[in-house]
Amino acid sequence: MDHDYLWRTHKSIPARGKIGIFNRSYYEEVLVVRVHPTFLRAQKLPDDLITKHIWDERYEDINSFERYLTRNAL
Repeated sequence: MDHDYLWRTHKSIPARGKIGIFNRSYYEEVLVVRVHPTFLRAQKLPDDLITKHIWDERYEDINSFERYLTRNAL
């Protein structure tokens, strides 16, 4: 909870040409956390960031992160 929701994945990205297997996914953020708001509150986000747009923003973050990985051949 001390880091953003993409941090765990980003720090564990395998080197170019290697394969990594994760037992968790950042897609949980738009599934489990969305259904169970107590998990969102536990993330220590400032109140002004938890708006009605948070899920659209997180979808955008995930898409941007995946675009970043693709552009860097990761």
